[in-house]
Amino acid sequence: MSGEKRIAVVDIGSNTANLAIFVVDSQGAIACVAERDQPLQLLRRIGPDGHLPAAAIAATMQLLRDFVHQANSLDSDAIELISTSAVRDAPNSGELVARVQSELGLTLRVLDGAAEARTAVVGVVNTLPLIDGFVIDLGGGSLQITEVENRRAARVASLPLGALRMTDQFVRTDPPDGSTVNVLRRHVQRTLETLPWLKNAGGHVVGVGGTIRTLAKMSRRAAEWPIPHGHGYRLTADDIESSWELVSRADASRRRDIPGLPAHRVDLVIAGALVVKQLLRTGGFDAMEVSSSGVREGAALMLQLGPDARVADIREAGLRGRFGGTAEDLAWARQARTTAEGLFDALAGPLGLDPTLRDTFAVAARLRALWERRAPVPGPLSALLERPIQGFFQREVLAVADLVSPVPRLRIDLGIRARLAVLLDLVSLAHGRPMRCVVDADSVRVAVDGRVQAEIIERFGRAFGRPLSVGPYASGGAPSATA
Repeated sequence: MSGEKRIAVVDIGSNTANLAIFVVDSQGAIACVAERDQPLQLLRRIGPDGHLPAAAIAATMQLLRDFVHQANSLDSDAIELISTSAVRDAPNSGELVARVQSELGLTLRVLDGAAEARTAVVGVVNTLPLIDGFVIDLGGGSLQITEVENRRAARVASLPLGALRMTDQFVRTDPPDGSTVNVLRRHVQRTLETLPWLKNAGGHVVGVGGTIRTLAKMSRRAAEWPIPHGHGYRLTADDIESSWELVSRADASRRRDIPGLPAHRVDLVIAGALVVKQLLRTGGFDAMEVSSSGVREGAALMLQLGPDARVADIREAGLRGRFGGTAEDLAWARQARTTAEGLFDALAGPLGLDPTLRDTFAVAARLRALWERRAPVPGPLSALLERPIQGFFQREVLAVADLVSPVPRLRIDLGIRARLAVLLDLVSLAHGRPMRCVVDADSVRVAVDGRVQAEIIERFGRAFGRPLSVGPYASGGAPSATA
């Protein structure tokens, strides 16, 4: 990566403290290279007067020392310390901030609710293709809801509906009885109704936070999902309802046996799942995409790119950061992507191609071009699936995997896959040279410098029901003679 920095972000949340080390380049490609989390449950250490007791401050300082030492041992260029709900709500949070400054020589930024929400949005819109919609960030102490317009935070709300806060405030028995659940549900609903702009808003929503990641992990385990991580996973309202029914009727000993439910979430998942369930119902959302990126990624990107961090092409940044390549490799791969987009645009209308597959096709062409140049990458399918790729929802990653796989993976209809596979071969023929297409009523004519195998022409005819003719680009027009 060019101009890259190694940035450590320490996040002191209401339930968990996290350390993440990111490598971020000057164009916004971001990758987490080390991560550690520690259940701190700071919200539960708050005294009756709302203050952070001395013991809680001491425990937080010890954890910060450990995290900072680890960050320095990993050669971090910068260390960013942030804290959220539990610290900001404490009247004596300044004591912790002062000790961090005097003992560690670092600044602990206490994010207010709006700043926390906006930072999470930066993390989401630069790692998932969300343009307009909502980002919900459910932590231990608070719930942030942000309306996103053109990849920027618009309306922002922070509500005291965190999973740890709701558990401690309402859940007295294990599992909670029906009356407890009803009281909690009414409280959550009344609080959500203070946001009239959320009511039946609909549209696209992305969820962030430990509870949401846990619900996604439970869903993935139950579905035997082929991707081992949760970033970009689609979690439906039915999935959440099923998980809620499962956890709300089981005591803690039985919840510990639920696949995908971490031990430190066993006591929080009931209240957290109910908050998510009610939020989807209030907003009229039938599903959410899950983001593993949030406040920490947002903080790292803002430190590298500035407060209005918006990566221009997050898919290209993600592919570059994930698969690398020399400058020549990357130029070659980008040209293949551009050629593929042009070919798809020329043929989509006349040949009835699904426009939602345009990006899938172009990304497959880019990766194939990179791999054909023998760039040093692992096996294509494992490289696609094993870790998150910045800029992609999981359904898109699976569709790309289907196209680049030598055998169908049943994510794309077999007939459509056969059509796109032929077009990928045509893109490969161009080898970075210009291509011109003309679609007549009965045939498709392509002008490009390069030999076309008879087998490709035969496959094109079978896939599209039209003959393909190919001739040299230098002729100044599309060819008329069958190759």
